[in-house]
Parts: sequence; C-alpha cells; structure tokens
Amino acid sequence: MRHGSRIHTLATRHMLLQYAAVAIFLADLAIRWSNRHDVHASFLWIALDLIGVLVMTVASDIGGQMVYRIGYRGLGGD
Repeated sequence: MRHGSRIHTLATRHMLLQYAAVAIFLADLAIRWSNRHDVHASFLWIALDLIGVLVMTVASDIGGQMVYRIGYRGLGGD
C-alpha cells in the first residue's frame, strides 16, 4: 500500500480507531475493577461501554469498506 493513497489513509484510520476502542475498554476495566462487586452499574461504566462500542462499530465499518467496497485484502505488495 502506497503512503498517501486512499487505502493507506483508510487503513490508518481503521487502526487508530481500533486502538482507541481498546484503550477505552481498558480504561473501563480499570475503573470497574475497584468496584467490581457493586450490585449496580455506574453511569460512567455504561457511558464508557457505549463509547467503546460506537468507536469499534465505526472502525469495523471502515474495515468492511476496505474489504468489500474497495476490494483491498491486504495480501501481496499493494
């Protein structure tokens, strides 16, 4: 994949969003861990879960566009 190409830009955006989702879920885990025996969920927990799922959904959509709409499979020297 050539630097500066459209597919390179999409792949970079996809990667960064996937990393952001992992960071959000790790932050959520760290915040929940000290209160893991609480019976009721905190608003912060729910908000972080929703944000993480939304970021992951957008990242997955970008990955799907790369594969199914553009046809990039990531194999070879493209």
